Amino acid sequence: MKQRLKHLCTLNKATKACQAGFALPFVLAFSALFLFLLSHQLVYFVTKSTFYAEVNQRHELDYLLQKGIRDLQVDVRRHHFSQESDGSMTYDSGTVKYQVLRQAEDSVTIQVRCSTNEGRQLIHTITFQRESGKVIAWV
Repeated sequence: MKQRLKHLCTLNKATKACQAGFALPFVLAFSALFLFLLSHQLVYFVTKSTFYAEVNQRHELDYLLQKGIRDLQVDVRRHHFSQESDGSMTYDSGTVKYQVLRQAEDSVTIQVRCSTNEGRQLIHTITFQRESGKVIAWV
């Protein structure tokens, strides 16, 4: 019985000696892979959220432009602007400033500058038909 126990101890020592360099490199490699995947997902999330924030601000700016143009169409149908008239319209998401550039008998050309509350800006030059208020040209 003692010999058998001694033989098991010797076998156990030999096994430990063979496995001494296996666990640490495996754990380090697995940890490095896990950290790489985690950092990759983090960078992907930050990039994606930045992109969505930019798209959201662009949509807000476009919506602000559409609201401003809709109100300008009503003003073009109702009023006759003076040659150098300008004004602004304030909304919840920002302001729309306009300036009349040219007037003809049947059309009005207005420069529209939209600014969101976050500081984004968009500038367009729009030509309206005087009688109907429809957009003829959009630059």
